[in-house]
Amino acid sequence: MHGKGCFIVLEGLDGAGKTTIARRLVEDLSSRGIPASYTYEPTDSEIVRLIKSTYNNLRDAYIDTLAFALDRLIHVKNWVKPLLDKGVTVISDRYFYSSVAYQSASGAPFEWVIDVNRFA
Repeated sequence: MHGKGCFIVLEGLDGAGKTTIARRLVEDLSSRGIPASYTYEPTDSEIVRLIKSTYNNLRDAYIDTLAFALDRLIHVKNWVKPLLDKGVTVISDRYFYSSVAYQSASGAPFEWVIDVNRFA
């Protein structure tokens, strides 16, 4: 397959069925001969694990915004973009809009969360 893949993001509340739908979509596309891959955010990267374990007592909307934006930037550069460049459709369970919703609802200024994530 030549050309760029498609990046599809599913957003929604916890327990809404995003993961189930994303995995079924990957299965359906793959069964039709369309290369597809599942991913999710935040990932289980060292950054996220460190924030959730070592610094869990310090976590707040600002720390989460910065940590999850860094996690996203690394994830996009190392995983998502290379797949898209190979023509693979990438289905993501959460992405940028979840960060905006969760971190701004948790106290970080909406505009700041958007600014930080603009680069990720």
